[in-house]
Amino acid sequence: METGMKGNYTYVGLDIDTTGRRLIDEIVNIAAYTPDAQFSQHIMPLMNLNPGARQRHQIRVINVGCFRMLKSLQTYKVIKTKTEIAALLDFLDWLDTINTKDGIIFVYHDQAKFTPYMVIEAMRKYRLMERFEKIVKSFVNGYDLASEKHGGLGIRYLNLCQNVKVQRERLGMEAVELNEFEGDATVRAKLSYDICMLMAHGGEKKEVEPEKFNEIANEFIREKACDIQHELEEIAEQEECIKRQSSLREVFRSYFQTSRFHRRRAVTFRRVLAEGKYDMESLQKMWTDGKRDAIVEAVKKLETLKEDEFDELVDILDSHFDPEKKAIKPIVQRRDSTSGGGGGNGRPRRRRNKRGRSVNKENQGQRSNSRRKRSTDKRLNNNNNNNNNNNNNNNNVTNLNSYADPKTGAIRKDHQQLDANQNAILTEFFEDDGQIMTPLVVACSYGREKVVQMLLANYKIDLEKRCTVKTDGHIVHGASALWVAASSGHLNVIKLLVKHGANVNHKTDTDSSPLRAACFDGRLDIVQYLVNHNADINLRNIYNNTCLMISSYKGYTDVVEYLLQNGANPNDQANCKATALHYASECGHLEICEMLLDYGGDIGMLNEYGMSPVITAAERTKEEVVEMFCNRKNLLTKEEKIDAHELIGASFANDKENYSLQKAFHYLLLAMQLRYDDLDDIVKKVLKPPVPAYENWIECMSLQDLVAIQYNHNSLHMEALTIRERILGVHCPEVVHPVVFRGAVCADNGRFDRCEALWLHALNLRQGNNIAVQRDLLRFAQLFSQMIYIETVTLRVGNVLQVLQSTILELERNMEKLVNPGPKDDPEVIVEEYETNIFTALYLLTIMTKLMKSRYTNITSDHLKDLYRMVYQLNRMDVKLRDGQRLIHLAVNGISPVDDFHTSDVCKFPCLDTVKLLLHCGAGVDCFDCERNTPLHTLSCTFQVYRPASTELMSKVEEITKLFIDAGIHLDSVNSDGQTAARNCNSTHLQAFIKRYEINSTTLKCLASRIIAQHRLEYRNNVPANLEKFIQLHSTDKL
Repeated sequence: METGMKGNYTYVGLDIDTTGRRLIDEIVNIAAYTPDAQFSQHIMPLMNLNPGARQRHQIRVINVGCFRMLKSLQTYKVIKTKTEIAALLDFLDWLDTINTKDGIIFVYHDQAKFTPYMVIEAMRKYRLMERFEKIVKSFVNGYDLASEKHGGLGIRYLNLCQNVKVQRERLGMEAVELNEFEGDATVRAKLSYDICMLMAHGGEKKEVEPEKFNEIANEFIREKACDIQHELEEIAEQEECIKRQSSLREVFRSYFQTSRFHRRRAVTFRRVLAEGKYDMESLQKMWTDGKRDAIVEAVKKLETLKEDEFDELVDILDSHFDPEKKAIKPIVQRRDSTSGGGGGNGRPRRRRNKRGRSVNKENQGQRSNSRRKRSTDKRLNNNNNNNNNNNNNNNNVTNLNSYADPKTGAIRKDHQQLDANQNAILTEFFEDDGQIMTPLVVACSYGREKVVQMLLANYKIDLEKRCTVKTDGHIVHGASALWVAASSGHLNVIKLLVKHGANVNHKTDTDSSPLRAACFDGRLDIVQYLVNHNADINLRNIYNNTCLMISSYKGYTDVVEYLLQNGANPNDQANCKATALHYASECGHLEICEMLLDYGGDIGMLNEYGMSPVITAAERTKEEVVEMFCNRKNLLTKEEKIDAHELIGASFANDKENYSLQKAFHYLLLAMQLRYDDLDDIVKKVLKPPVPAYENWIECMSLQDLVAIQYNHNSLHMEALTIRERILGVHCPEVVHPVVFRGAVCADNGRFDRCEALWLHALNLRQGNNIAVQRDLLRFAQLFSQMIYIETVTLRVGNVLQVLQSTILELERNMEKLVNPGPKDDPEVIVEEYETNIFTALYLLTIMTKLMKSRYTNITSDHLKDLYRMVYQLNRMDVKLRDGQRLIHLAVNGISPVDDFHTSDVCKFPCLDTVKLLLHCGAGVDCFDCERNTPLHTLSCTFQVYRPASTELMSKVEEITKLFIDAGIHLDSVNSDGQTAARNCNSTHLQAFIKRYEINSTTLKCLASRIIAQHRLEYRNNVPANLEKFIQLHSTDKL
């Protein structure tokens, strides 16, 4: 930033948490702070955090089944995470919302300037740098500001909390209590901002005016702020430094194979040389020109070296480059076993025996000479073997890639072997953002024609390597280079691949061919080229879909015509029995429908739900297609035309996207006129039994009946719903959508009773056809919560119980699918549905407890009997989330996710009444989640995470704790981190409350179990089976 730069900038505190894995470090939390807005988002890293980072940030990566999650070591709960790209996009969106016209200046506190490097590198990786530079104008380091403003910090390292306190003292400001936990980037981001503000205060006791603050801050930080371009230049220099450092690894190879001290020393030597602009090539040239003296002169310029380091480094470099000298190896001084061990205080060294007891070495008894001799011989043999292996490996490396010239003795490259290695590399896979590809597939994906041509011309590459790629948001497994090129639309690349023998009919794991990939995007030129080179146009994928079907569905008229001209069968059926004509009709592609009919498409073919193409078009309100079908000569019978007009009219009456009562009445009238156009042959309706949800509506039987309801909207709606169910049938899944839509409209108009009736009917239809209903069930929880919140609306207990029973049925089906998934079942989707239904069950139980206490509700003994039976059934089913939380955990979890559409107005946790209901119906209190937290653990560490504990909340928590104690909970059971509920508590008041009961309830049996767990004694199969579970309560071993 230039000196004297002025402007209206937004100052934002910035900090990050990382995995701490050095060269493969990743961001796990990015946080930013301003007084008016804050941002914090955790990111799921690819690698686990190293131990230091876990301790510092108090988070770790856990595996639950096939899922990786972040868990907080403070709350012991799973943290909501996003992918890195999603988090960065959210971060940029947030910056946009707080940005002023002149941009943003980031304030961070980092002695090593690590934060800006990591953030910029992440932005560059995902090509977000251009957008980032438009928003962010500069970085400023609060550490540099503080040290320069006040003449140095006085100590080598000063953490953020200490720094803020020191600055306040130096500025004469009052001391404040600060959060000492710096492991969270959210905390550090705020403290970084505070340091900048303290500097801008300039020692004034009063707060700085907001308008004046920008002016003062600009004046203060302009000399230390670094613009983005400067940061990019420093990153480039760091990358070059790392390259130089890497080139020197061979020089210090022996140092890296010995002790930690020598490894650190080697790292220091490499870093100092790299910072001095020396790499392997420059040092080699230097030694060649001036021998040892040149090395000495070069090392003298490295001012950070100590005297002993100077001589050692010169000797290492000289011996490495001089072929007549033997390479220097580090001297490892081993301690004498008789010198008193590792204490340095004359005391004998102690070690742990197998049982964990501390034992004096002098008291162990002397090992026999033969044992010592065997150990020494073994160690010597291992060293000899290692040396032989190293020599053999070195020889192998030389022989693989080089050979000695018989005349000059010079080492030359073995090009034949080198080509073999290159071919092997070019056929290897590498992974990027979930994609697993070879270099050739990457080049095909981006359409790099020259790269593809070079690879094919110079190397023997397997063109049929099966890769994993992403296209249009979908992951495709088993894709070849040709498939990827066709999917990406690169014709010239396709020609190169086909010319070199690529299989034009190669199939992916879902049996998709390159031709189908081209049809998906409507690339007629690619389709023509592939067909001309023997691509099979009738190949089907695993769903039995053909290229003609996908082209018809997407509406590519020219591709459809070409396929039909080349023999594509318009009457091929997919697994769902649909033809290309069904797909074109569903999407309203009139010209394609006509073309398919011209080439022999059969209008009478039915899909698996008994729907013909004309019925499919009518159900989707595609009136142009319906009109074409009805007006085409000798295509439809009179009855088929009547059904088509009635269905399209009924669909217009309740369609969310194309709602029109005028069109609805128009087509219903046309259908009725068709019924009566021949008085000698009237086509009468075959009525179904009336449906209570449709107000027991009976369809109009004559023109007079229909005209009579023309202006009665409710009557037209019920007429339409009844007609749809009659024509489509109760087993067609398309029947339900308009029913749900009509119910939602009723709820918006305050007609909750009609909404309940319609949605219950839709729920029964879907469950009767074994269709997932997790959204329908959650929708009921939202509706019931809204009705309770309004208070003046009567909520029928029977309806709530019916929905709860449906939820239990759905959970049973979910559990069955998890154990025995079908061919079309996605396990991850099933788990999501299962967990959604668990939360819905929790909401419904909480809603029932509210109804039981409401003066507006009449609950009978039969209602209570049904409720207790269902809750008992839920407890017996032992439903639980991926992290092992059961309903009893969720009922006391202060951070349980609650749907925010009306449900959060009624369902708040921890909920005392819900806990009472669950315990009354047999819920266990000594159940564990995956981290061995009991419900009391969950309660004690989460009840005031989102809000401070009020007197009312604290009283409720104490009462829940008493309920658990009365139910026989084990107060000294520990979770996987060895914490009891009292030690796990985030409230000193509750901690003392639990401790009082814990002291009184501890038995000798508990104390013995603690000792067994503490010393990790093996108890399984050594104690009676009924005691194993009891001991496990006191052990940190996971279930």
